[in-house]
Amino acid sequence: ALPDGLAADASGLISGTPTVMGVSTFTAKVNDGLGILATRELSITVHDKGLTITSKSPLPEGEEGTDYEFQFQALGGTLPLGWMILSGNVPAGLALGSDGKLAGIPTAHGTFDFTVRVVDAGDPIASASGPFSLTLKVADLVIVGDQVIDLFLTKAVILPLITIVEGIPIPYSTQLQAKGGVKPYAWNEAEMTAIIKTFIPKAGVPTGLTLSSSGLLSGSVTDTSSVVEVEIPFVNYTLKGFFFMATVQDSQDPADSDQAIFLIPTIPVDLGF
Repeated sequence: ALPDGLAADASGLISGTPTVMGVSTFTAKVNDGLGILATRELSITVHDKGLTITSKSPLPEGEEGTDYEFQFQALGGTLPLGWMILSGNVPAGLALGSDGKLAGIPTAHGTFDFTVRVVDAGDPIASASGPFSLTLKVADLVIVGDQVIDLFLTKAVILPLITIVEGIPIPYSTQLQAKGGVKPYAWNEAEMTAIIKTFIPKAGVPTGLTLSSSGLLSGSVTDTSSVVEVEIPFVNYTLKGFFFMATVQDSQDPADSDQAIFLIPTIPVDLGF
């Protein structure tokens, strides 16, 4: 049945003034000129007079470090509506606008509880509030960099150019980067796989540089004997410098991890894109 106070006519128009709150479910039927019948189950929700938040908790899940957006909805009241956080806190990186849009890039993970309030522009002002929960998952741990290319079934991160003068130590320092997972991260040099060694015969952090567990690669290099030049098949560029492989692990139990080849170039790298 339709909600009390509403009626439907033969044209399909539902009209009237509902008198009872609640959800009414009914089956609508329609016939065309040939007598073909179609039916569908529908429902109408009647809210209390005034202002009501119709959004439900929990909110759709998100992921730390990934764009998130949710639009709160309300029924009734006098437009425009204004939204705010009444208590609790949304995750860092997200903000609730006065238009009811919760958006941003969250920088934390976990489950967050907060209360949202909406007010209208009536006189007197009508308001409604409700508790909400949002869960943000831990993003997969991924090694990143300013220049990353696919190389021999893995990825290669191109680090800043190193300057080498035989016999003269020139300081070099760069931070390996990753995102996702749970900080702090732990970095370690890893051995190249057998198939990669066929393309890169010499590999490893060059003498004079050290890779700390925090991912800081620093020191100075005065010997170019470990420099390798690699022609990339099917594309028109050459990589020349020091190659090494490193693994990063996060602080979860069990830990998430990622691995990549790194190149410390001795000549500028122009990938053509």
